[in-house]
Amino acid sequence: MLYSVFDWRSGQYKYFSGPGEERGVRPKPRQIIDSKGRGVPIEAVLPVVPTGSSYMGMGSQARGRVAVLDSDTTAASDLGPGAAAAGLGGAFGAVESNPLATHPWLTLGLWTGVLIVGTRVVYWLGDVAAKRVR
Repeated sequence: MLYSVFDWRSGQYKYFSGPGEERGVRPKPRQIIDSKGRGVPIEAVLPVVPTGSSYMGMGSQARGRVAVLDSDTTAASDLGPGAAAAGLGGAFGAVESNPLATHPWLTLGLWTGVLIVGTRVVYWLGDVAAKRVR
């Protein structure tokens, strides 16, 4: 069976050949239970490449089953801002570098300003329409 492991540093998949899926036998996934009931990184639900698998090369597309190495604990969040966007081709950058996501008070302030300005514009347009009717 061919396994593909995404390498965050190179943005490519590493291919491994190992014991395959036989009928009813699948690679064991990592622990997926979060004690706080929140979501978990995608790496937590991927199966682990079986022990004894051999390295076959690298490529830009996944082949076989997407998995993680048992010793691989590197995720995009460990590599700092921009790693997820660079690896996944994001257009707007990683969440860590987005000030609207990292500073919720800034987001709240901006939306409050939009609400106030929008309300003023609507009242002004209503006044202009009312003066034309008279």
